[in-house]
Amino acid sequence: MAAAAGPAVIHLLNRRRYRTKQWAAMNFLREALRRNRKAIEMRDLILLLLRTLIVIFLVLAMARPYWTTGANSVYSGEPVHAVLVIDNSLSMGYSELDPSLLDQAKQKAREFIKDLPAGSDVSIVPLCDVKKWYTRGAFATREDASEALDRIDVVDRSASLLVAAEKAAAECEDGSDIKTKRVIIFSDMQEASATGSLDDAFKDLPSVQLVAIQPTEPENTWVTDFFLRDGIADTESSAVFHGAIQYRGPQPAIRIQASLYINDVAVEEQFIDVSREQPSQVVFTHRFVSGGTSDQPVFNRAELKITADRLQDDDVRCCVVPVLTRIPVMFADQWGSQEDPDRSRYGESFPFRALLTSVDEEDGPQLVDPIHRTPDTITREDLQDARMAVIAGSAPPPDAIQDLLREYVEQGGQLLIAGGAEFDPAAWNASAWRDGEGLLPAPLSGNLLGNLPEPGAPEPNAFRLDPNTFDDPLYKLELSEEEQRDIISTPSFYLVTEVEEDALDGFAEAELDRVSALAEKTKLIEERLGQLGQQQTLSDEDKAEQARLLLESQSLQANWLNWENPLARDFSSYTPEQLVALNTPRVLGRFDNGKPFAVQRQIGKGHVYMMASGVFPVWNTVAVDSGVLIFSRVVRQLLLRSLPDRTMGPLASMVLPVPARQRGDSFEVVYPGENTGTPIGVEGVGTYRYGVVLRSPTYRGFYEIIRTAVEEQDDEPPFLLAFNGPAAESRLVYVGQEDLMGRINSENTRWVGANDAITLSGQSYVGTDSWRWLWILMMLMMAMEMWLLRQRKKV
Repeated sequence: MAAAAGPAVIHLLNRRRYRTKQWAAMNFLREALRRNRKAIEMRDLILLLLRTLIVIFLVLAMARPYWTTGANSVYSGEPVHAVLVIDNSLSMGYSELDPSLLDQAKQKAREFIKDLPAGSDVSIVPLCDVKKWYTRGAFATREDASEALDRIDVVDRSASLLVAAEKAAAECEDGSDIKTKRVIIFSDMQEASATGSLDDAFKDLPSVQLVAIQPTEPENTWVTDFFLRDGIADTESSAVFHGAIQYRGPQPAIRIQASLYINDVAVEEQFIDVSREQPSQVVFTHRFVSGGTSDQPVFNRAELKITADRLQDDDVRCCVVPVLTRIPVMFADQWGSQEDPDRSRYGESFPFRALLTSVDEEDGPQLVDPIHRTPDTITREDLQDARMAVIAGSAPPPDAIQDLLREYVEQGGQLLIAGGAEFDPAAWNASAWRDGEGLLPAPLSGNLLGNLPEPGAPEPNAFRLDPNTFDDPLYKLELSEEEQRDIISTPSFYLVTEVEEDALDGFAEAELDRVSALAEKTKLIEERLGQLGQQQTLSDEDKAEQARLLLESQSLQANWLNWENPLARDFSSYTPEQLVALNTPRVLGRFDNGKPFAVQRQIGKGHVYMMASGVFPVWNTVAVDSGVLIFSRVVRQLLLRSLPDRTMGPLASMVLPVPARQRGDSFEVVYPGENTGTPIGVEGVGTYRYGVVLRSPTYRGFYEIIRTAVEEQDDEPPFLLAFNGPAAESRLVYVGQEDLMGRINSENTRWVGANDAITLSGQSYVGTDSWRWLWILMMLMMAMEMWLLRQRKKV
């Protein structure tokens, strides 16, 4: 604004720049000027005023001035930027009569948009991710905003008012240049959505209105859980499915129909009574008639459906069922193929084999195809198709076979090591620990604790398992907590291997050095191979170097298994510190004297699980009492780990790795309820790694990823996935106005009930268009200045 003084300064300087000189003819001119002096002075003052105003108006127009009103001010009619956040979580699909809560929210949003003043912008923001939602920024027309509303549908997710506030703040910042903002959040205001620091989230937002779309008498029945016991099915025994159903409403109990669907066909139905607020359990059995092999498992669709009610999207829950027959599993013990039941000569792995196979091979197809060896006769061919390997009650394998077994685990195999019989902890520790680079998940002290019972002598003091330490999901049975504790504490252990936990103190530091050196070496090899691959021509020396580096790269990462878990975690992007945290040995259960019973360690993509005792009824009584259920669970869960878990909970996105040789193929995803696929591209997901990214799998049901090969003609079954949302979203417990407003505690936030109207009142930025009028006034001033100057020249 200091520039406004410029014309006045110039005017005063111009008055002092002339020198006075006497001249005889000046008397006549002086008389003439005296008569026009007042008019000239008035004209100069007007010019001075005009020029000053022109500068002032120019500065103001460039500054674009405005002023704000109070938070509760009456709307003054200026254009607004309306940010409409639409809650499209699962509970918004609830319908009392015909329109769902989401439809009611959309209708109220349309009525609000219709009454917006001309020139307003509208941002439509779905609270939960919607498939194919590419909208960014605000809409300038009511038609575009209404069309965006139509594309919002209910998804299988839970809502959060914290997320609503964050999305509204981001849209207010980037969505439109209009200063006056109005945030309207349409939601059913479930209790679970109103958690967290709401006060902090809403205090910096402009005028906010919370539009509550709530049912008058909510009532709902939903499937809260559904899974296959043991996680894997075979054709030899019936698969057992467990489900949980819950009801919440005015009635004390209701009777509903529950149905098991396999591959879209109802195979069993039950009528059950469901009490209010108490989950009811339902169990189904089904015998699958065909299964897959170790390298080509068959995956089936399974669904639990109940009688449809007012919220139908939660009346079903789904899972993907792997069905296999004769999965190769390698068992090694002190006898191997020399085992002779007729002479009562059983290997220590016999109880493990019995847990996974029928006693009589003629009973029918088996879940596993046992490969029975001694540790010194294990070959790569034995392991190539095996999903799991068990070594029990034997001397340690030779060094070369130990290296082979470690490569097997690194590729995703599961290895179980158990004591008993001829297990010598000192020999195992000397050859298989190798300061953390061997097979053992933890070092052994070399001592056996306890004593075996002598015939006719009193039973020696036995170890018991401490149920308080068996909280890992690996041990979880479908029993009550009391029953589970009884089963764990039942077996007696007479002789156990002592794990030397104190020797693990320096493990993390040594493992970090090893992992860091391996990562650096791998990085250098990949960089050099990349440089050689970019060269147009290679000399003989470069070709030899390339071949050597490829062989060295293969030696660093074995790849000789005939199967793989396509959904196994990719650790190539992990830091050495993260890898060490994953590789650190974990104690999974202890005896009542505090000594470890089981230790597990992740090595590469697989795991090594070591038991401090065996299962055969010599070192303990596991095989002859109910404790065998725990070990049956362990071996089946280890076997299941080698299979991809295709039943997912809520995920923002999911990456399916694609081999480099397939990155030129085309991929499609078939969403739940659709019959045609949507193209999905192959993306780079890391250094020399590719994959298809399934974004926003927010609908409950089955997804199919279909690959169409460019060159191969063989049909490949679709990659089947199942997604389920959070069960808590179905409870339909709502927060009221007084409670919610007390949590937010912001004068800028207003509750809009069923009988209240959405208004435009609130803090406004008045005069945001005044810069246009200032420009017009400035132009008028300049025109007047030019006219006055022209008149002065005439004079």
